[in-house]
Amino acid sequence: MKGTAAIALKDINGYAAANRITLTDHAIRRARQRNASIADIRHGLMTAQTCKDQNDGTWKVFSEDLDGDELILIVALQSEDLIITLF
Repeated sequence: MKGTAAIALKDINGYAAANRITLTDHAIRRARQRNASIADIRHGLMTAQTCKDQNDGTWKVFSEDLDGDELILIVALQSEDLIITLF
């Protein structure tokens, strides 16, 4: 993972651990469709070990929910908060 991605991932893990997460309306709808809870999302962000720059100011974060199921999130780092939309 490139240096920039490693820094972003460290921020993502840390912001999630500090519960500095905001979900967009779209993310809330997608989470409900996929039966993903806020706890699943937070866990996935705190434990993620890989992310990819989307070249639009967002990061695609690859992780797992509390049950170990694949969880892919799109994250924007804004004002020291995570803005989440579920992919």
